[in-house]
Amino acid sequence: MVRKKMSTGLSSLEHAYVWNDAVLLLAYVNGDSDTTERIMRDAARLKQRVGTIKQCYAIAVKGQSFPTNEGPNRRERVHARVTVLRASSYAMANRFQIEIAVKKRKLNMACYVDERIASDLDAPRHEAIPVKLLPSGVVRKIYVYASDPAMQV
Repeated sequence: MVRKKMSTGLSSLEHAYVWNDAVLLLAYVNGDSDTTERIMRDAARLKQRVGTIKQCYAIAVKGQSFPTNEGPNRRERVHARVTVLRASSYAMANRFQIEIAVKKRKLNMACYVDERIASDLDAPRHEAIPVKLLPSGVVRKIYVYASDPAMQV
């Protein structure tokens, strides 16, 4: 289902990595709030579709990506036994840091958004929880939304 949605739209999302019960979306922001809004709307559309199959939530965290030396040649497409993740391992770890903080507070919301992303959204900000993010250990506000913030605009 994720593959189909990615191939038929969601153009602001660069890549989707899928495993077991999770999807990691990679998108590039350029400092423009319109880009952030578009990315969050596309992510919300995918989340909405996944939600028709199983209740889910989203965590949006700003991180770093890394270039790969992989090219889209035929051999790699046909026989892809290795997937190089361009997302930072810190971004993935921060997702778990946020999830731990959410579970500790027994929250059950639709979206948890890093303040560095929330500041680019037109949606009103609600409650925020403090989470210590890697690698620096800086405490950031993670805004809690009952519904997808990109869909509130």
